Amino acid sequence: MADFHIMTKPGCTYCTQAKALLKERGHSFSELHHLSEEAIEEFKAQGWRTFPQIFHGTVHVGGFDQLGAYLAGLDTDDF
Repeated sequence: MADFHIMTKPGCTYCTQAKALLKERGHSFSELHHLSEEAIEEFKAQGWRTFPQIFHGTVHVGGFDQLGAYLAGLDTDDF
C-alpha cells in the first residue's frame, strides 16, 4: 500500500521532482494522472490550481513546495 498519493499532469516538472524526492526518502506512492480537460476542471473545482497535489493518507500535504517541510516533520515524529 502506498504511503502517499500524488495527483499529477503530463509535463509537470514539480510532479517529477516530488516523485523523485519521495523515492529518495524511501516513501512509496501512487500516482493519479489528470489527463483530460474534464478531469483538470474537476481538479480546479476542488479549489486546487497547481500540480502536483500530494496526500499522505487523508492528510492533504499540498504541492511540491510543502512536501519537503512535511517530510522533515515526519523525520522528527515517532511514526
